[in-house]
Amino acid sequence: MKLSQQTRYARGEIGALLAVSQAYTFAGDYSDGLRAALEALKKSEQINVPEQVAGSLWSIAASYDQQGDHERALQYRLRIRDIVKLQRPKLVLPRNY
Repeated sequence: MKLSQQTRYARGEIGALLAVSQAYTFAGDYSDGLRAALEALKKSEQINVPEQVAGSLWSIAASYDQQGDHERALQYRLRIRDIVKLQRPKLVLPRNY
């Protein structure tokens, strides 16, 4: 993460923050996991990278799920759904489907 910060490579820094968030969350340190994911969300929104915004939201939702706050987790997952709807091209299926 330090190298990404030093070189001002925001995407790398966000990726590192998400890895840190997952590590903390799965180790049971939900507050630090959540803090790293929220920082990743802020940075990914600033540089407007939808994939990393969605990844950040996913990490936040996972942290809330692990704490048993499934309603709050769902709120973040619904935001992911909205991003995917905007970013993914519409699927075109053959007429016989």
